[in-house]
Amino acid sequence: MTYDLETMKSEDIRTVNFAELIDISTVKVNTDLPPNEKIRNFIEQVKNPYFFRVDNIVVKTSHAEEGESITELVQTCLLAQI
Repeated sequence: MTYDLETMKSEDIRTVNFAELIDISTVKVNTDLPPNEKIRNFIEQVKNPYFFRVDNIVVKTSHAEEGESITELVQTCLLAQI
């Protein structure tokens, strides 16, 4: 599956389709996988790493352009779960 992270990132929180957002509490990453596979496993479940739900609250993630990439940030989060 191909993910266009720039398109996902540019979505507007006011117009994102709430029904399509994944509740982050339902995401279960397989910690036995290698780091790159953990990232793939996470993205396959959450669909858009920039938008998700926590119960009925829409969350949009962002980071500074000069900092780590979204891939690096997700990898750091997933590695911390080990």
